[in-house]
Amino acid sequence: NHQSTVCISWVSEDYKKVKVYKLWKGAKGVPTTADDLLKQYVSMTVGMNITYAFYDWATADLNTIAMRMGINVYKAEKNIETGTNLMNALFNNDMIEILSRPGDVYPHMLANELENITHDQAKRHRNDDQADSLKYSISALANLFNLIELNPSFKAKIAKPKLQTNTEVYRR
Repeated sequence: NHQSTVCISWVSEDYKKVKVYKLWKGAKGVPTTADDLLKQYVSMTVGMNITYAFYDWATADLNTIAMRMGINVYKAEKNIETGTNLMNALFNNDMIEILSRPGDVYPHMLANELENITHDQAKRHRNDDQADSLKYSISALANLFNLIELNPSFKAKIAKPKLQTNTEVYRR
């Protein structure tokens, strides 16, 4: 059973970087309802101008609850190859930053997931909840970046982020 996650990201004004701003992951073994998840999302986005909010459409009632709360959500692009290729291209071209604040454990958890994902393991057994959330968060960005120009031969393999010790930012 996978844990619920939220990933807030944005594209820089010059369209050259994706910044992962806030992350959250539900506690292991604690069920998170669609209502709980939306309340967490709302608390994380207070005062922010959100352009798009994507969700894992396997959570069937999330869209209904979001509409009742006045939140527009869109089904995430869940094609594994597309999302992995996009994320890999962004990491390989130094176009993604995962921001971290003192005491914030979620960016470190995401980096750990990205470093340890193996594709020889069945999808349902992978510890990739935050990585999936990141993929969903950036799923609509393919039109903003011409991936063919960036790297026409990238493979469907997750790039591994590295900790920049002087800035508390994960980058590759």
